Order: sequence, then structure tokens, then C-alpha cells
Amino acid sequence: MTRFIFCFPYRGVGGVPVLFSRIAECLVRDGIHQASVIDYPDGAMARAVAHLPIDLIAYDEDKPLHVPNDAVLIFQSLNPWAMYPNLRIPGNVRIFFWNCHPFNLVPVFPGLRAMMMSNLGFGRLALATVLRRYRTIVVRLIGFLLERRALVFMDKANVDNTQNYLGISLPQQDYLPVPAGSVCDRIYRSPRNWMTDGLRLAWIGRIADFKYPILSKTLLSLDRVAPALKVPVRVVIVGDGPHLDDLQRDIATLKNIEVDLVGEMPTTDIAPFLTERVDVLFAMGTSALEGARLGVPTVLLDVAYGPVPDGYVFSWLHERGGFTLGEVMSSSLIQPGNNSLETVLRTAMASFDQVSRAAHSYYGTAHAPASVTEKFLRFAELSCCFYKDFEIAGFSARDPVYEIFVALRRRFVSR
Repeated sequence: MTRFIFCFPYRGVGGVPVLFSRIAECLVRDGIHQASVIDYPDGAMARAVAHLPIDLIAYDEDKPLHVPNDAVLIFQSLNPWAMYPNLRIPGNVRIFFWNCHPFNLVPVFPGLRAMMMSNLGFGRLALATVLRRYRTIVVRLIGFLLERRALVFMDKANVDNTQNYLGISLPQQDYLPVPAGSVCDRIYRSPRNWMTDGLRLAWIGRIADFKYPILSKTLLSLDRVAPALKVPVRVVIVGDGPHLDDLQRDIATLKNIEVDLVGEMPTTDIAPFLTERVDVLFAMGTSALEGARLGVPTVLLDVAYGPVPDGYVFSWLHERGGFTLGEVMSSSLIQPGNNSLETVLRTAMASFDQVSRAAHSYYGTAHAPASVTEKFLRFAELSCCFYKDFEIAGFSARDPVYEIFVALRRRFVSR
């Protein structure tokens, strides 16, 4: 019996703890597989699996943690020398990396993170000059992992970003998409009277560096198109984060829509909120899947680390390809003069049931937990990368460039 150990010590709200805990739950349901999580005792995964037959291996920043032998250890993709420092991993433990963020394997320089992520040209220049050695190591690592079937990408956007920044061509990928919550029937709602009831929109997600710019652009765009819709428009923002003050300043400039900030919402309250109070959801990542799972028409927003240009194209989650849950902003997502936002909203009002069915069907086909878990097992059990292989290949020792990164990051964070 294979034992799968998911490692992501994290106390906050985020997509990776949700993703890992969902797969762990599916694995133990059949009574055949074993699953454990490495997390803080009060961490996000620990809380999510507390009621399940899943072992918690408590992580303590002040004590070494000895990982059990003969297991498959699952990480969000990272460089081996950057693994959690207190882990003591036996050489015979198999390693499996799941690339869940476009920059998991793309080196970025502390202090220039936002600029590199928002500007491909600048990022590639940095990787070809000051970060050249680091880039070479990462490119070799990716080839090493793929050769040992120890790396899988969640979607095409992750593959494209990795290729574009590193200037490499990866073999054709079979993606391991993110699972949504448990399968449920689509919630049918009789047609609403838009003129009297208005259009109820929502955002769910952290107000973080790579999410705030597109949220800001969405609100400003909604304010611009709302008069043409000729119905009241209300937006509820569910989430909190470091850019909340910036968002509040944006909201103060709006004239044609009503915006409510409700902060973070307990996970158990999300589904009732979506089915009872939302007509169209705007989101990225796992939040977008939660809308589709319930049959809520969902507009997929994309990742941006700086101001989003005019002409951003708004589109339905179910119409995007490659299992993407948000691409990094690029010229391919911009079409000057388009009226895509007004179009999707008018489509929702005119054909709500049709769009609802399309969202729910897409979820069931691409992101239902059972089908994703089946793919996960197929991928993870094929990994033939053992932790000792990193040491043999020279990947486990911290790179000197990485040490400089750590020192610079501490300096910038302390300011």
C-alpha cells in the first residue's frame, strides 16, 4: 500500500492547502490508500482533514521532522535546496512535484519580483544575465524531474509561462488539473427579473499582489458598462489581503455600481452564498471552480502583477482551454476596443440556464475530484525520483545564488 504525504505547512487561506487536502481525502475514501499531511498543528491542511482518517505530521520550525520511509512525498514545485529546512527526508522516499503556480520553477529576484512577473522581456533579460547561473540550474532540474516522471503541471498556462521565461521547449504535457469540491447537482434557479432584482456579481479570492490588479480593472470596467445594462449592478467582494486599502480607494471612485466588502468567509458558507446570492462569479484558481461546481456562471480572471491594459478580454471559465485557472497577463489577453464584459453579462441575463449548465458540465468533465484523483495516482505512482537522487545530482545543496536571494529577501522584507 503506497503512502502519500502532502507537504505544505501554511496557516493562511490558499489554493495549495485546498488542493492537497482534497486529493488526500479522495485517496483515503477507498480504504486502500494511505494519506498524511505535513502541516502546522493549526495549519490550513490540518484543519481541513481533522475529521478524516488522515495522519497529521506536525511541522515545527524549531524542531527537525523525520519523514517516514517508503512514502511518496508531494510538494508544490520548488527547488530541492529550498525545501522546508527542518525536514529530514530519507534517501528512499520518492518525490513528486505538482506545478500549481506559473512561477513555481521560474527564478525571480527579490525586490524585482513584481517587475519580472509583469514584464516577460525584463524577466528574460534578468534570467539571461544576473540570474543566468540560477536559470541554468533550474533548466537542468526540470529535465531531471521530467526524466524521472516526478513533475507534472496543473495546466497549459503553467507550462507556457515556464517555457516563455526560461526560453525552453518542454515535451507535450498531460496535465494534472486542480480538483474542485465534491460533486453536486447543479442548482437550478428560475429566471430572475433583472430590472427589479438587479444583477448580483461577486469576487472570491485574496486581495493579493497578483490578484488585486485584475480585480481593480474588473470593478472599473463594470462601472463603465453598467449604465448600458440598464439594471442595478451590485458586487460583493469576498476576501482580504495586503491590497485592501488600494481596493477601497478604487471603490471610492465608482459611480454606477454598488460594492460590498465582506472580508473572508468560512469555507462552509461559500456554497450557500454562491447559490443564493450570486448570478455571475468573477474569480481565478480554485475559487472559480467552486462557482462552476455549483452551476454559477463564472468569468475566469487572469493573473497580473501590474496595471491591466485597456482592452482586457473577459471570458467564461468553460470556454478557456488547457485546464487553465488563470494565465499570466500578456498581449494575447488584450484586444483594444472589445466589449467582452458587456457581452458576457448580457449573455448571462438572456441565457442564464444555458450558461449555468455549461459551467457545471465543464467542472464535471475537467475538475471533479474522483477523475483528478485517478489521474494523480497514475502520475504519482510512476515517479522514480528518490530524494537521494537530488544529492547525487547535486540539487540538494543550497546554491550560492540562492543564498544571495535569501539574504536580499530578508533585507527587503524587513523594510
